[in-house]
Amino acid sequence: MKNDKVIVSVVLPVYNGEKYLREAIDSILNQTFRAFELIVIDNASTDSTREIVRSYTDPRLVLVENETNRGLIYSLNRGLSVSRGKYIARIDADDISLPGKLQRQYDYMEAHPETGICGNSMESFNETTHYRQRIDFAVSDREIRAFAFFQSPFNHPSVLLRKAVLDQHQLQYPELYYNAEDYGLWIEMLKHTQGHNIPAVLTRYRKHEGSETARDDKKIENKIKIVLQLHTRYLNQNGIFLDPDQMQLYTRFTDRSFPCELNGKNQRALKRVLESFLLQLHEKQAAIYPAVVHYLSVNTFYKFFINRKFPRSFFLLKLFLRGSLFYLNRRTRSVFYNFGRYAAANPQG
Repeated sequence: MKNDKVIVSVVLPVYNGEKYLREAIDSILNQTFRAFELIVIDNASTDSTREIVRSYTDPRLVLVENETNRGLIYSLNRGLSVSRGKYIARIDADDISLPGKLQRQYDYMEAHPETGICGNSMESFNETTHYRQRIDFAVSDREIRAFAFFQSPFNHPSVLLRKAVLDQHQLQYPELYYNAEDYGLWIEMLKHTQGHNIPAVLTRYRKHEGSETARDDKKIENKIKIVLQLHTRYLNQNGIFLDPDQMQLYTRFTDRSFPCELNGKNQRALKRVLESFLLQLHEKQAAIYPAVVHYLSVNTFYKFFINRKFPRSFFLLKLFLRGSLFYLNRRTRSVFYNFGRYAAANPQG
């Protein structure tokens, strides 16, 4: 393939991914956007992964082989280093890109040169339970910067990145942040570029027992330590400083995927942490303050709801009630989304 025909480089790292790999590859090869290369980085698989990749004759597919298992972050960065496109897209070996994904993202990035990261909404699905859920992300750059105070603002396998931003600032996935390496990269990129999420489902995100997203208590505790470092880094980057004990509580409470005990004592501590955070935020980043309060309210409702607790202070109660309205509206939209998919698949009722 000639260099001038490679506009998008799609990076697909894989280790022993034979079960779903063909479906992931096909979803890229069947894109309506055609000027891409698909770089599969095999991380010394011991199953039939390499044979599956070699069975394709499409010249846009490139196989890169690690001689030994070097881990996901090494494979991701190797993919970045060999990419030839103006843009870099991501997909995992167990996920699916819908046919128009690359075209929609390419069109947006071409029209918005200030944007360096473009993601999209996704459909999370589980083949065992047949459960499906639409998940939307913060759309505008301002909303993305607000949401990044709490969690990663992009679905990693959905993103399209502007390679010039990575090259100009010598950015890659940080090895220090395993299991949150994407979050670490977004924090660095947002120093230099803007972000956007297209509010349309263009990625299907598979959940299963063998996936990186499968629940594991030891992994969760390790990830808490890493996300705490990233939270500290992002808050400091925005002029906000909390002490180490405050950061522990902040991270456990604001990331919805982490456990956080809520009792009388730590509710008082939590109130002090969040008040300090919001006061400093308003002083340093007033433009994104309303969006941060919005996302914090949703997280507050969620954390108290799953802990079967009720706020014991007027400050937390205000956040709780505000978040409950948005959360219930979002759950209603999710129900209608799933009903719409069921109706489309079963027209005879």
